[in-house]
Amino acid sequence: MTAGSIALRAAIACCRSPTVSGKLLRISLALGTCVALLTVIAVTALGQQAHLQATTRDYELGAVYLERINALVYATVMESRGAYMSPDAAATKPYAENIERYTDEIGEVMADWRPRVRPDDAREFAGLSDRIDKFRKFRRELAATAVAQGPVAARALGDDQAVRTIRRALNQDLGALARVYSRRADALDDLKSAVMAVSWVLMLIAAATLMLVVGGTLLVRRSISRPLAEITDAIREVSEGRYATPIPHAGRCDEIGALAAAVAVFKHTMLRNELLDAMSANAEIERQGMQDEISRGRHQLDTTLTHVPTGMLMLDGAMNLVLCNTRYREMYRLPEGVAEPGMRLDGLMRKQAKLGAFAGDPATFARWATGREPTTGDLQLPDGRVIRISNRPLLTSPGWISVHEDITARLRTERELAFTEKLIGIVIENVSEAIVVIDAHELRYTLLNRAAHRLFGVSRPGIIGRTAREVFPDHVGRMLEENDREVVVSRRATAHDDHPIDTPGNGRRVVSVRRFPVVGKTGRPTFVLNVFEDRTEETLRSAHFRLAAE
Repeated sequence: MTAGSIALRAAIACCRSPTVSGKLLRISLALGTCVALLTVIAVTALGQQAHLQATTRDYELGAVYLERINALVYATVMESRGAYMSPDAAATKPYAENIERYTDEIGEVMADWRPRVRPDDAREFAGLSDRIDKFRKFRRELAATAVAQGPVAARALGDDQAVRTIRRALNQDLGALARVYSRRADALDDLKSAVMAVSWVLMLIAAATLMLVVGGTLLVRRSISRPLAEITDAIREVSEGRYATPIPHAGRCDEIGALAAAVAVFKHTMLRNELLDAMSANAEIERQGMQDEISRGRHQLDTTLTHVPTGMLMLDGAMNLVLCNTRYREMYRLPEGVAEPGMRLDGLMRKQAKLGAFAGDPATFARWATGREPTTGDLQLPDGRVIRISNRPLLTSPGWISVHEDITARLRTERELAFTEKLIGIVIENVSEAIVVIDAHELRYTLLNRAAHRLFGVSRPGIIGRTAREVFPDHVGRMLEENDREVVVSRRATAHDDHPIDTPGNGRRVVSVRRFPVVGKTGRPTFVLNVFEDRTEETLRSAHFRLAAE
């Protein structure tokens, strides 16, 4: 028999003994057992408490980082939409700057989060980090494209299947980490329940530790349970849209304070997201208004082009027909369906040639009409009509505008007018009366015929542009100007019968003068027409007859 077995038997015997020492030994053994059990349970409780704190810290940090990443991704996407909806490249610059700032913040959050990732979260975090890098790279590229090439190019870059795949994968990674932290929250609740159970066991084990357990329970309740409940209520109110709710315990320096700070970040993120949603809704309303305005503008343009008196063609950079108004089809007598959008210009000319509405080489005409410089020319149709064509390159985009005007009647009128003017000139130049036209404002000679040149004995350059005082002797010049001014003021024709005047180069002549006002559009005389009839020979003959009779 060993010494240990002998001692154990002695202790049992002592415990069974009704003596004081046995009772004391039993009490001591009971107290020792309670103390040992209490120690074991206390050590276990301390380990669980440490695990609870570590788990709480990981949950808080993970939740904060996750919410920050999610908020920054959402803000970046909304700025990208703002760049899409900008009217031009200059308007996209603020959105591009915000995109770069948010993607930099995402990189900073990921760099701060990476050393704090737990080993069992490394796999999900690695996938999220890869998606985040691709997301940042694409958004920076999109911002640069929007500033350099405009919102249309940025939208074309964003509407890509690979981009959508990266975005869905990023959402899945964020969702996976969110589920991990959700499971960790459930485990945290289970761990809290285990701590409470240990507390109740401790109360049942030793009365001596009852106050300690109660005090610890109250401490846990005051320091953890109640703050968590208050923070939970605040989270519920914030999630329901009551953003004025204060976040309790935000000033604490422990885990509860960190959790309250995370809730404050969540509140700020929710408020910012709501503001972004409101901004997005307003932007959508403005975009719809712009689309309505564009539709009205197109309707007005179609109405205007339908009623303009000239034919119009609009071509894109590849010489394809974009627009053809009704007047063009009427001018070339084209049936419906001949000039449709998308048709090449030389193809349209070939169809017009088959219908007898074009004469010439379609390819040559197309090259002439789509030159780099504005061109104008007249096209002779087989039916004898003449069409004046004016071609201009578009200023805002590659393409051309071609205006067609039927000038057949105008040319006929111009020819008739030219013939009439020539005929009138021949008549005026060959009549026997001297015809002089004087400017009504300064009374300067502007026109005289051949008979006036013979009557005055002065060449046309010697009288055109001068006044009567500058051409005739002073007393004759004053008389002529007074008579002309009388016609201008009275606006009535006058006549002066035979009276002598001293001409500059033909001596004294007897003339009869009739003056007529030429009234302009304003109702005032613009010219004075003088008709001089040389009566010198007749006056001399009358004088000879009179002398002979005497």
